[in-house]
Amino acid sequence: MPLSLAPTTDKIPPRGRDHPTARLTGMARLKLEYPDQAYTHSTTLQVRFDDINAGMHLAHDRLVSFVAEARSRFLEHLGISEIGDERTPGVIVSDLAVVYRAEARLRDTLRLDSGIVDLTRYGGDVICRVIRESDGTLVGVAKVNLVFFDYHGSNRPAPAPAAFTDAAN
Repeated sequence: MPLSLAPTTDKIPPRGRDHPTARLTGMARLKLEYPDQAYTHSTTLQVRFDDINAGMHLAHDRLVSFVAEARSRFLEHLGISEIGDERTPGVIVSDLAVVYRAEARLRDTLRLDSGIVDLTRYGGDVICRVIRESDGTLVGVAKVNLVFFDYHGSNRPAPAPAAFTDAAN
């Protein structure tokens, strides 16, 4: 299963022995791993001044916002509206998982690759990997579980649209 919580086997974190995360070695860490072919759509975003935190790198909450924008663009590419209308369901985000792998800095261009895995009748997981374009560094990986929902009629979960399920195959 691509989502797991397991002890890390890393002996030296990516930033070296003196980095604050070095103390985390041996603690349970979330792992999100998906095959390259699971990613079927790409978009790019640039890190702006407003996205930077006091550490002078991309803030954790802004990475979540980047993933949300990539998801929105991916669904739009599929012809799916997140808010829905009288004929088509909208979406609910039922859970979100993010693994932070490296820092991104001001003006870095990030490529966000998206795909769909783990389909159910009512939705599935939109996955996203974030890569710094200048050197190919993996900045983060995320999974967002979507449930399609009839906001304009029954006010209940609705079957996933064919465009969504077809994109996963």
